[in-house]
Amino acid sequence: MNVEKWWERGSLVVTTEGRVNGLNAAEYRRRLDDALEEESPAVVLNFEGLSYISSAGLRVVLQVAKGLRRRGAKFAACNLDGPVLDVFVTVGFDRIIPLHSSVDSAVASFLE
Repeated sequence: MNVEKWWERGSLVVTTEGRVNGLNAAEYRRRLDDALEEESPAVVLNFEGLSYISSAGLRVVLQVAKGLRRRGAKFAACNLDGPVLDVFVTVGFDRIIPLHSSVDSAVASFLE
């Protein structure tokens, strides 16, 4: 699992690649927390390159989303494909987290 961050038009973009499962979910949470230390009014979780996410990984995403909402930050996820998108839709995350097809689309949604 790899987690990287960069800024795109005033939004913090955090990319996750690889697999997130019960064995590395705690490490994933630590890496996301480190990436999100910089206060940003808008955050995009970019799942381009994420090949698998378990229920433990989904729990981390939900905890991060709730924390961002509590501090008033805008939040979206993007680049979910195949089985990862299927899992997000099956558990209903598409109803609580705005999902976009690209980083550009997610960032643009914050600027509207």
